Amino acid sequence: MNILKESPSLGDSISPEHLNHLIGEGVPVRLIDVRSAQEFAEAHVPGAVNIPMEELGSRLEDVKGQAAVVICQSGKRAGLCHAQIASVTEASVLEGGTSAWQASGLPVVGGRRTGLPLMRQVQI
Repeated sequence: MNILKESPSLGDSISPEHLNHLIGEGVPVRLIDVRSAQEFAEAHVPGAVNIPMEELGSRLEDVKGQAAVVICQSGKRAGLCHAQIASVTEASVLEGGTSAWQASGLPVVGGRRTGLPLMRQVQI
């Protein structure tokens, strides 16, 4: 099934609401969260798989085949990873990332703290 052909509004980016609609309709799409394992554990889109940005190059075989939506916290890292993933399968970036997903009132998995937030670690 070619998700890009069947869903013309799905291109290089997709809104949280549209992605949620596609998931609800049962459209097969792989959700790839490229944040760190710690960030992923704190909160992520239901059904997302964590492949940290720094591991992506060695794990491209894991994403081959099914259309994918790349997710990060705000969309910046996902945008950087988009080309790599698009080289092996159809791919879109979740607009605004997990932050926009949550701001839209959509559910997340996690919500637990696993240590200091990444930005706090950088400051220290």
